[in-house]
Amino acid sequence: MKIRTMLLFSLLALSACGKSNVIEGNALLRTRGGDVRTCAGYQVLLIPETEARRNAVMKLFENGDHGYRQAAVSNSDAALGVLNSAKMKSVNQTCDAQGDFVFSDLSSGSYFLVTEVLWDVPGSYGVSNIQGGALMKKVSVSGGATQRVVITQ
Repeated sequence: MKIRTMLLFSLLALSACGKSNVIEGNALLRTRGGDVRTCAGYQVLLIPETEARRNAVMKLFENGDHGYRQAAVSNSDAALGVLNSAKMKSVNQTCDAQGDFVFSDLSSGSYFLVTEVLWDVPGSYGVSNIQGGALMKKVSVSGGATQRVVITQ
């Protein structure tokens, strides 16, 4: 009986390892006036977690699980450029018009999702101010699951 149970668990574990996982979701920020802005048209980076990548994410977002980096504090394009470098080996998608994205055929494991939500606010003398910033969220998938996430501040 023990051998049969162990064999069954082994087969289940092997079948779960071979399944592809999906991460789907959207990214948004709320303005001071209450309007919702999304990542529509911006890239979403999917970065497999390693120690070096976790350290890079921690340096940019000061947190390993989720984070926000305001555009006014630093250039979020520069932050994404660092994360999108060849060393990071990220996969990119573009948010659709509603701010939704999908990554499919993923191996089981932990990933960092990083994107931008930016918009212009008219300023004095015709100069616009960029609002929003870069967002990050850590997500784990396994067993052929679909993980739904919302990335926000």
